[in-house]
Amino acid sequence: MDLLGEAVTQLGCAALLVLALLVLAALPSTRRVLVRSLLAFAAVCATHGSMTNWWGVPVAYPGGMSGNLVAGCP
Repeated sequence: MDLLGEAVTQLGCAALLVLALLVLAALPSTRRVLVRSLLAFAAVCATHGSMTNWWGVPVAYPGGMSGNLVAGCP
C-alpha cells in the first residue's frame, strides 16, 4: 500500500506542476522565471526545512540543498 500511495502522491505533484506550467505559459519569460523561483523556494522551505526540526540536521545541509534546487529550477 505504501508504494501505491507514493505513486498517487507523485502523480498528483506532476499534475500540479503541469497545471502551473500551463498557467504560466501566457506570462512573459521574466515573470515566469520569477514565479517559478518563488514556487521552488516555497517548496524547498516546506520539504527541506523540516530536516532541521525533526531530525536535527545542521542548517547548512538543507540550506545548501535548497539553494541548489532553487537555482536549478528555471
